Amino acid sequence: MNKLLTVVLSIVISVVAAYVVAAHQSSAPAPTQPAFERVTASNTLRCAYIVLPPTFAKDPNTGAYSGIAYDLTEKMAASLNLKVEWVEEVNFANLAEGLKTQRYDAVCFPLYLGNVSMAKVVDYTTPIYFTGTGIIVRADDHRFDTDRAAINSPDVTVVTIDGEASQFIRNETFPQAKDYSMPQNTEVAQMVETVITHKADVAFFDQSNFSNYLAAHQENSLVRDIATGNPLRLHAHSLVLNKGEAKLESMLGIALHEMEYAGETNAILKKYEVSPGAILRVSPPFAPLP
Repeated sequence: MNKLLTVVLSIVISVVAAYVVAAHQSSAPAPTQPAFERVTASNTLRCAYIVLPPTFAKDPNTGAYSGIAYDLTEKMAASLNLKVEWVEEVNFANLAEGLKTQRYDAVCFPLYLGNVSMAKVVDYTTPIYFTGTGIIVRADDHRFDTDRAAINSPDVTVVTIDGEASQFIRNETFPQAKDYSMPQNTEVAQMVETVITHKADVAFFDQSNFSNYLAAHQENSLVRDIATGNPLRLHAHSLVLNKGEAKLESMLGIALHEMEYAGETNAILKKYEVSPGAILRVSPPFAPLP
């Protein structure tokens, strides 16, 4: 009987041990694979995107994509013999999480490189182009024309979007101003509408996007940019990668440099640029010969 009991206990212990090991293995996080290895093994770059015309647009009827980011990414990938898979629409606040969990390999939308709040969690490719940040006010509001510092007052309301550059600018440079905060999925053009309707006094708005806004609202003379020719901030725009993806960053950077030197990037920007000069180009890495 003792021998039988010993055998039974041995079997039970073995089964329990196997179950514990299996449970531990199933609950353990899946091993991560560098995005560079995934991309080169599959010859596919999985991209997230942000719908913000003309940088990136999606036709509501056909689902077709267009815009600066779309054309640029497709051209860059083709030069590397890669296929692009547009897998997910994201916003400014949640894009880093999808990179971390490997739902996509890159955010193929040129975001602000100078967003230091993101520096700990993402990396950026080489700059593709630059834009300035405008200060959008109502046409009849002249309080800040000669003194931007006057915005930093409890009597002034600044409209921001959660996770977007406007929020960081307000927090860092104009912390005394009231914050009219909107959810992260809000279309950025709504910031201008908020100023027009007197819900806020100031919007910090990308000057190239403001040019697009005015072009789409030809009759709108209710707002103006008091930072024309002297932007509040200058921003480099780059594609976004998960932190530590040096090999992928290098590969995409080489392709982007070649596009820049061949004039292909400039051609794409000119195709979508509403107001000439609204998008600032990367300076050539040489000086003219004497």
